[in-house]
Amino acid sequence: MTVRQHKTLHAVYGAWEYRKEIENLNRESLDGWQLIRGGCFYSRFERDEGIVYRYQIDFRGRIRNMPQYLESFRDQGWEYINSTFNGWHFFRKVYDPAMPDEEYEIYTDEESIAQMQGRWRRMAMVIGSVCLVVAIATLAVIRFSYRPWIHILMAAGYFSGAMLLFTGVHRMGRTPRETRRGRTGWLWFIMMMVCFIAAFCIAI
Repeated sequence: MTVRQHKTLHAVYGAWEYRKEIENLNRESLDGWQLIRGGCFYSRFERDEGIVYRYQIDFRGRIRNMPQYLESFRDQGWEYINSTFNGWHFFRKVYDPAMPDEEYEIYTDEESIAQMQGRWRRMAMVIGSVCLVVAIATLAVIRFSYRPWIHILMAAGYFSGAMLLFTGVHRMGRTPRETRRGRTGWLWFIMMMVCFIAAFCIAI
């Protein structure tokens, strides 16, 4: 029986779940599957049981000097894998059990971690605000439309996108335990639905 040498895993992570994605990549490496391409919707792995890696993911929307950026990681022993279209960059380092855990962190201080998370928060706030404005504008033209349900569905989609991004802004930086305990996701959902219903009533 031929053992497959490659596999593809389909998974979608929220930006605030990047730690969970890193844990899953590390677990795959322990099982002999090494990441060769990370993605937003799927990841590609290659079979290699002779080595174990630790993975990290960094977010930088626009990088003016990509070679210099990658060189700064190579100087710390990180191997660059690939980048996604929306600014996430995948790295890995050969795992040595004798080394401290801090050796496998790309940011070892709270300030640097906060800066990385802040970059995503700013981007998400801008996109989420645009989605919210477009949703309201879409509802505003319902009374002039021959097909109002199309505009309602479009507005609902934009509202949902804004809700998802604003929820991510709140959850980014929270620990997995805090995220599980939190009830703010439901609060955001209720608030957004109230806004949507109110805007819809005004529009009609």
